[in-house]
Amino acid sequence: MRRVRKETLISLCAVVAVVALVAGSLLTLQQTSAQSRHSTTSTIKGVSNAYADGGSLTLGAGSSSSSSVGALYPATVGCSLSSAQQTSSGASLGLNGGGQGGAVTDTVSASAYTSSVTVTSSSTVNAVNLLGGVITANTIVVKTHSSATTTTAGVSVDQTTFTNLKVNGQSVNPTPNQTISLAGIGTVVLDERIGLVNTFNNTSLTVNGIDVHITTPILGLPVGTQLIVGHAMSQFTRTAASGLVGARSYGLHSTGVSGSLSALSGPYAFEVIGCYGGHGAVSLGATSLASILSLGAMTDSAMGQIFPSYYPHPGATSEATSTINSLGLGTVGTTLLNTGTINVQANASYVSSSNHSTSGSVTLTNGSILSGLLPSPLPTNPGPNTQLSIPLLGTVTLNEQVVANTSNSVSIRVTAIDIAVTVPLNLLGLPVGAHIYIGVAGAYASLPS
Repeated sequence: MRRVRKETLISLCAVVAVVALVAGSLLTLQQTSAQSRHSTTSTIKGVSNAYADGGSLTLGAGSSSSSSVGALYPATVGCSLSSAQQTSSGASLGLNGGGQGGAVTDTVSASAYTSSVTVTSSSTVNAVNLLGGVITANTIVVKTHSSATTTTAGVSVDQTTFTNLKVNGQSVNPTPNQTISLAGIGTVVLDERIGLVNTFNNTSLTVNGIDVHITTPILGLPVGTQLIVGHAMSQFTRTAASGLVGARSYGLHSTGVSGSLSALSGPYAFEVIGCYGGHGAVSLGATSLASILSLGAMTDSAMGQIFPSYYPHPGATSEATSTINSLGLGTVGTTLLNTGTINVQANASYVSSSNHSTSGSVTLTNGSILSGLLPSPLPTNPGPNTQLSIPLLGTVTLNEQVVANTSNSVSIRVTAIDIAVTVPLNLLGLPVGAHIYIGVAGAYASLPS
């Protein structure tokens, strides 16, 4: 069974509700370049969802030379009928042993009118070169479009295009879900369409431009590895929900890195729930990246619940947690930052305009940071937004918290450690403006008026 990215399976409406309901998109992933706008609302009752990313590499067990690369340059909107748009872009798509691409642009939008709604998601990837030239393309544009009106059923369509696509050296003009064997490697599915639904109450479609499955070890990629380039999903669901919740967490995500450091992108150990609640947890073993960062085993969880009006205490509540067993940042002979176990938690609850709350916490064990020529201990329970300096690199913010309240919602994002690069020609070879986020948890709760 082909794997489908988790946020697609649960409609991505988790914490991205904040994209449409809270300015600043508090619970979406931090990105290299993102823009959003918000405008009218529609009389159609429902939820619009959209998601796009440039690609990902998910390793099977047993790799010794490569690391998984999470969804790159993701863009999301969801959990609202408000009009919204978000764009995320990157200069290159680095997928370690899987290959690479040029410039990437991911764009999602939801347009709400008085009697209709349209949702569009697209991922554009240039100069694709995978598996040492086995798969190449000048440009891939993966695009889905969903629409509905107050009186007609929803319709989702695939508008994906390929320019100069070649597989095994042969030009291909793919048909939907076309599968091609890759000798000594595995298979590739082109223009892969997943989960098409066109009913009155729900319309959705997910498309992967290129979906490679490794069945023979090659280029350091073990059996079971999945390589996706160009991923898009759009959806509209009619609903009369009494509330919305969101929660997501992940162990590692970074922005502003490129080249050999692209393995830092992430998110790693990503967990998310849907708009209407649920729970889940995911774990990932110890990981070393780009010879500058090592993380122990990561476990991330998310949960949310909506209590209907007939309950003694109606309302919405959500929680997210992230645990990382250890952290080491530095080069051979120079440790800039290290810790034992990292725990981060975020909670959000909304009962009424006078009864709502958010909370967040971070704990660190055996932490230290390079201060001058000697390490200095980190606080076990750092206060919110505690900022410290790392010589010859930049700054680190501990227990970074971003909180927002609206007339009918609350949200919080807590980042255990946010490393910001401000020094050119630094010890780690990272570009100025790069961020490494360690241990992120976000929670959101709302009772729509």
